Amino acid sequence: MNAGDAGRPDASPRAFDPGLQPERTLLAWRRTVLALTVAALVGVRLLPPILGPWSLLLFGAAIAATAGIAIGAEVGYRRMHRALTSAGLGPLPSRGGLVAATAGLTALAGVVGLATWVALVASPG
Repeated sequence: MNAGDAGRPDASPRAFDPGLQPERTLLAWRRTVLALTVAALVGVRLLPPILGPWSLLLFGAAIAATAGIAIGAEVGYRRMHRALTSAGLGPLPSRGGLVAATAGLTALAGVVGLATWVALVASPG
């Protein structure tokens, strides 16, 4: 370290937090995306006899929403990392929209599951 570097913050891309909280959060989002993808694949395997071609539409929408959540998680991680490692620590980025999108997708999957169950129970034979 030079004498001129004494007051300058470190701008290296190394981890800011010794506990790696942003990295753990990104991994949690990746596990969430994996679980939603598996749920969509199970749905496309089980729902066609019940919902017909609508099941493929639901599958496409679920995969598109899951891809959006994956992209949002990655962008959120990069913004958080940039905010934590930059010279001036300003306001940290929010992930409220990503949480709301994930909750909405999960609630929609629950409603579809409930409607499918009701259709199976109500169907004769």
